[in-house]
Amino acid sequence: MKLDLVRLFSKNSYISFNIYEDNIFFENELLESENIALDNFIGDCLERDIDSFTFDKGVKSDEFINFLQLTNKSIEDLKNRGGLKKGLQRQGIIHITVSKLKVCEIGRASCRERV
Repeated sequence: MKLDLVRLFSKNSYISFNIYEDNIFFENELLESENIALDNFIGDCLERDIDSFTFDKGVKSDEFINFLQLTNKSIEDLKNRGGLKKGLQRQGIIHITVSKLKVCEIGRASCRERV
């Protein structure tokens, strides 16, 4: 899947990626992983407790670069700095958010954070 970000942001106020188990979804569409780099990226995200990340319209290139630099830090370094969310706040990254996915069962009213 080729991503045309200019076109996407002309129609949407944000774009999101979600990781569940060994799969990554872009706007709820499974990205087929035939790529070792993508598989490694998924594993790195999960090791850093990143299940979901969203880019809001207006994201700037320096925010994206700082986001990539933060996500490439060691797990220990991220923990010592208070986690990725704190790092994003400290760097003034306001157009990119990360979160944990919530898993809900169909027919049940309650959800739980994925562990």
